[in-house]
Amino acid sequence: MNSRRYFAAALCAIGLMTSSAVHAADAAKPADELQSFTQLPQQALKSDDNQIKLFKYWALARCGATLSKQAGSAALEEDWSNTAAAYLEYSTVPLEANEAAQALVDKFLKTTTRSGSTGGSYESMKCIDLFNSKELDVLAGQYIKK
Repeated sequence: MNSRRYFAAALCAIGLMTSSAVHAADAAKPADELQSFTQLPQQALKSDDNQIKLFKYWALARCGATLSKQAGSAALEEDWSNTAAAYLEYSTVPLEANEAAQALVDKFLKTTTRSGSTGGSYESMKCIDLFNSKELDVLAGQYIKK
């Protein structure tokens, strides 16, 4: 598999892994009752817990967009950027929080190193590390009070 296809597959896997946690509660519902996280009622989206989720999903999407740009994949970059914009649309955090999160994205992509036994690129693993990082949790806590 060429590196761009591998990269695209890896980014899709990130999306699947992180979205599965959000939709775990939906698993027991009949198909006609499933609902996208961003289709929750506005009041539910404003809760601190959901604002933290939106903020972290935004950071993950920005990480994916940054990686896609670095890989030269305009279509994936646009998709990840659109995803980030959608999460931002539902967010109530100040833009300075997103600016700080973008700086954290850049830091993780530059400073963290991951590898595996299969060889090749593991850049997308850095986005998963960011999503699960204490640093992103602390940043979210600075702007979103529980």
